[in-house]
Amino acid sequence: MSTQQPPGSGDADTQPSVTSPGAATSGNETQPRKVPPPEKASDVRRRSHIILSFWLIVLCLGLPIWWKTTTIYRADLPVQDMLDWADGKVCGHAM
Repeated sequence: MSTQQPPGSGDADTQPSVTSPGAATSGNETQPRKVPPPEKASDVRRRSHIILSFWLIVLCLGLPIWWKTTTIYRADLPVQDMLDWADGKVCGHAM
């Protein structure tokens, strides 16, 4: 009695296997982690200057612009005119 196999499920030796370079090892084996090369002092200094420059721009430009654009405009109230109106002096009618 012959059994029919679905396409693509043949024996491993009859079909070529395609593997990526990273998949060459099995999951059980552990490889030592690669350590990045040490950083140069000039690179660390440059990165520090970039970060410092960013925050200086944020504080010196961004903060004042934010403060100015989000401040609520407060107009001066005409207090004397309001008091005159409350006393009935503005209406022009003589009592």
